[in-house]
Amino acid sequence: MQKIPNLLTCISPNNTLKDLENNTINTLATNMLKSFKQYIKNTYKSTQKDLDLIYVLDQCTYKLPNQYSIKKQTKWEIFAAKKGIKKRKGKFVYDEELKKYVCRYGSTSKKNMELRGGVSEGKSVSSIKREKNKKK
Repeated sequence: MQKIPNLLTCISPNNTLKDLENNTINTLATNMLKSFKQYIKNTYKSTQKDLDLIYVLDQCTYKLPNQYSIKKQTKWEIFAAKKGIKKRKGKFVYDEELKKYVCRYGSTSKKNMELRGGVSEGKSVSSIKREKNKKK
């Protein structure tokens, strides 16, 4: 019987389960679990935390394969990485004063809402419009 404690696995290559009945399979499984438990008890040190008995196992050296393979990069993704092209800015930005998401551009943007509202921070509407036009 092969025991792999890092993966909590016990393998018995001698038995084929196809020909056996449920009762014999259950007894084989319980015997394997008992022997595995005894193996861990004898091999590894134990510590007690609260009411639990903990056995510290070695680090796992097995590299298990992923269920899904990693996707290959598309031609565009490779090109964008070479050129340093990043994703677009999002359409909405979170505004701390209003505590909600506001459009970055357009008629419902924060600046345009201030213009529609009239005065902000003691500035006149014309000075706000001048500032807006300077940025363009």
